[in-house]
Amino acid sequence: MSIQLSDIQERQKEIIEHYGYIEQLDRLVEECSELIQAICKYKRKGEYDDFAEIDADLSLMEEMADVENLIEQFKIHNIDIEKNIEKEKGWKINRELGRIVEELESACMEEDALYIIDKFDL
Repeated sequence: MSIQLSDIQERQKEIIEHYGYIEQLDRLVEECSELIQAICKYKRKGEYDDFAEIDADLSLMEEMADVENLIEQFKIHNIDIEKNIEKEKGWKINRELGRIVEELESACMEEDALYIIDKFDL
């Protein structure tokens, strides 16, 4: 069974097939570094109160897009990579929700902790 790729996915696949895994891994390292720099610059501005402020920072959005594009290339090129990433994301999200529950319980906010436990079937 063949999976139908969107236009952007076809483009992503073409890019990673052209450059290869090693070159794109090197680019991913470079783009992650640039994202870290953009985050640090954004935070140094000190003009943020909520997520709406992030949208206004174009360089931060550009670097997030670069990193996401490279990760998508790996996922599109190899379905096992995508499956393993999704599995890890699920595990890590549940672990973090467990930490939030523990924080809420420590702060005597059992009702909020139970809400999260019930909502996400933890």
